[in-house]
This record gives sequence, structure tokens and C-alpha cells, in this order.
Amino acid sequence: FVASALALMPYITAYVLWTFGTFPAYLIVIRGIVGERSGYMLAAAFPAVLCNFVVGQNGFLSTALLGGALFTLVQRPILSGVLLGFLTYKPHLGLLIPIALIAGGYWRTFFVAGAVAALMAAASWGAFGTATWQAFVANIGHTSQAFLSDGWADFGKLQTAFGLVRTLGFSEPAAWSVQIVFALIAAVAVAALWRSRASYDIKAAALGAGALLATPYLYTYDLVVLAAPLAFLFRLGRARGFLAYELAGMGAACMLILIFPFVTAPVGVAAVLIV
Repeated sequence: FVASALALMPYITAYVLWTFGTFPAYLIVIRGIVGERSGYMLAAAFPAVLCNFVVGQNGFLSTALLGGALFTLVQRPILSGVLLGFLTYKPHLGLLIPIALIAGGYWRTFFVAGAVAALMAAASWGAFGTATWQAFVANIGHTSQAFLSDGWADFGKLQTAFGLVRTLGFSEPAAWSVQIVFALIAAVAVAALWRSRASYDIKAAALGAGALLATPYLYTYDLVVLAAPLAFLFRLGRARGFLAYELAGMGAACMLILIFPFVTAPVGVAAVLIV
């Protein structure tokens, strides 16, 4: 629905409305997680923000939805489910979310997210017909072939374990093997944490970082999402004190994302691993 509306406008108008329309949502969510006004500044200063502005992509919206869902999960589980339902526009970012919700026992959020996703799909089918869904399914295969198998956009731009292995010159089967290992480790870690009595800030940060590790398809504008787990860790550090080298680690993660335009390498996966 959003894309069809923007398509009716001149390109620059659509770019401005989309980018500057989603940016405030991102700022509000990160400020809410941090819990103080400095959250606005921290959110705006995160290096992936520039990457998203340059290409006019959807990183702000993805972060607002995932970060907002994690921020509201405990006290407003239904709202959290609605936000997660909307996040299905970006399905590869949600691979670990059902695992976390089930492990944590957040069943209301789980079912609301599923219902919202189903309603969105039904509304899309009703408004635009079957042909758009057929094209969508066909495009998934085409995108996988073009970007993951053939490397049309340069493997160095894929900020994932898959992209790192391919950038180093190894085969596609080797890249998939490493990516699957990363995803399985992230899934087990998230499940274990969300079943434990660990701080909710740790659980939320783990899911945010794990979601980025689990997918093979991630670009620098998607790394805006990393602001959410960083915000939860920052909030926890302000409340309980930062661990040794924790602030330095946050700085290193930001620096890795900042240098991407100069190296065009999967530095983002290293940033996510640090977080």
C-alpha cells in the first residue's frame, strides 16, 4: 500500500516523504528504549543512519517496528504483536522472533502477530489481486539467484556470514554451510536466553542482534536495526554500570559500520558479532 502510493509521486517527493517520514519513528523508538532525551542524539549519530539516508531504504521502518515491538512486549503485548505483524514486510528479519516468543511464553503477542500478518496479506490480495502475489513469490527466487548466488550487487556489500565467506572467495555451498551454523547458534542462544531469568534488556538485545546474524540477506541500510540492541545494552549499562570494555565495544561496532564506504567489505557482520 505504501509503495503504490509513493509510486504516484515524483521520485524526489517520494524519497523525501518516505525517508523523512520514517526517520522520526526510528528516533522515537530508540529514545524510548534508552529512556532519556540523549536517546535522540544517540539514534541520530548511529553510522548506519547515513547509509539508509543515502539510498532511501527501509532501515528506519524496520528498526521502528522491531525495536518498538521489543520495547512494548512486556507491558503492551498486543501492540507488540501488531508491530511484529507489520514487520512481516521484511520477512527475513523475523526468523528468530517466533522462537523467542515461544521460549518466553509471549503467546498473545505470537498470535496477534500472526493474525495481523494474515490480515495484511488478505488486504493486499483483495486490493491488488493474485498477480502481485505470484510476482512476489517468483521474485524471491530471482532475488536469491541474483544476489546470493550470482553476486549481482557485490558480495562485499552483503553484511552477513554468507557475504563474508563469498567475499573471501569460497564457494556458495561453503557460504551456506557457515550461514546455517551462524543461524543455528543464534537460534539456540536466543531460545536459551528467553527461557532464562536473564535481564529483559539482555534478551531484547540478543534477539535484535541474533535476527541480523540469522539472515543471509542484509545490507548496510538494514544495519540501522542494530541500533535497537545497542540501545537496550546502553540502558542496562546506565542502570547497572557498564562492563569492562563494553563502551569500547559499542564504539568499535559503530566504527566498523562507519568505514564500510571505504572498504566495501562485510564489516557489518563483525559489528553485529561484537554487539
